Amino acid sequence: MRILTITCYLAFISVAQQLTAASPIDFDRDVLPILSDTCFACHGPDANQRQAELRMDLANDHLTTLLSPTRPATSEFIRRIVSQDEDQVMPPPSSKKILTDAQIEILTRWVKQGAKYDGHWAWEAPAKTELPRIRKKKWALNEIDYFVKSELDKHGLVPSSPANKLTLIRRVSLDLRGLPPTLTEVDQFLNDDSEHAYALMIQRMMNSVHYGERMAQDWLDLARYGDTNGYHADSDRAMWLYRDYVIN
Repeated sequence: MRILTITCYLAFISVAQQLTAASPIDFDRDVLPILSDTCFACHGPDANQRQAELRMDLANDHLTTLLSPTRPATSEFIRRIVSQDEDQVMPPPSSKKILTDAQIEILTRWVKQGAKYDGHWAWEAPAKTELPRIRKKKWALNEIDYFVKSELDKHGLVPSSPANKLTLIRRVSLDLRGLPPTLTEVDQFLNDDSEHAYALMIQRMMNSVHYGERMAQDWLDLARYGDTNGYHADSDRAMWLYRDYVIN
């Protein structure tokens, strides 16, 4: 019985995204942010700003010739990003953009691995991933645990001991509802010795209206929700119908 808090998830994602020399390059995660920041201003979707008739935000024959993924040793793209000649290096000094050694390494490995262009992740059909090999398989209670344990193994880390039931219900309640559990909820969970006690406790939390409120918070923040105008004339406005719609 265990649950990873949001903080743990964020920390773990940060660790999981560290690249090793042998790991495959992911275009959306590793390459696209670099190209978007350093290349798209002159070689992107804006036809009025595009230079040399080269568009790098989409796969095309012109770009393939530049990258030369089948002959990376002669890749014009790699030559330009490592060049010491101010008239040749990309991005040009006038752009005030500089590729770091780590970014050059990622782009070089991307070309050598075939310079694959992926579409936006939202348009890619999900595919089932093979579970990674881990030590002490009994630790994993579900498929997610395999990926967690795999990263722990890579970094020589040992999982913490399972939390006690009192700690678990507090973590779950704060994560799912943004509120501590009530004494009645604590007693109900502590007194349930069945193998389904944890799952039933989580289900009770998710059946609470406070679960809807907690899950709605992030979206309402992104949508800049407010019950008042929020400007110099901070008067009321009738927005609660939208708030309740999101919560429900």
